[in-house]
Amino acid sequence: MSTDHNPEKIGMVLNVERSSIHDGAGFRTVVFLKGCPLRCQWCSTPESQSPAVQQAVGKTYGQEMTVEQLLAEIREDSIFYFHSGGRLTVPGGEPLAQAGLVAGVLRPSPTEGLHTATEQSLATPFGPIEKVPPIPPPPS
Repeated sequence: MSTDHNPEKIGMVLNVERSSIHDGAGFRTVVFLKGCPLRCQWCSTPESQSPAVQQAVGKTYGQEMTVEQLLAEIREDSIFYFHSGGRLTVPGGEPLAQAGLVAGVLRPSPTEGLHTATEQSLATPFGPIEKVPPIPPPPS
């Protein structure tokens, strides 16, 4: 990532997957982030481990996105959220490595009727954990 940005407003996104049925209940938009300190050998998304953009033959892994850009992309799926109850999952890398970005994306979700989930290892100091708003329980 470049050094001239506000880490609270921009982060490194690996991929935005649409209409996932494997990362929680219902249709979900899954925002995969880059950067994880654990480097697990069994990681299901090893390209998410490095926090930097990576190049492979014919493929780029990662792009910088602002909170606003990411929210705009998530909101493109709003018709699916309306019909399925609204779903968003933010896995890693380690989401708490980009707590400012994650908080910026999760904060408006309840007022927009969007059920959210994160997948994290909690392999981070407590400070980043405090930035992320509590995830409300799904509607009954």
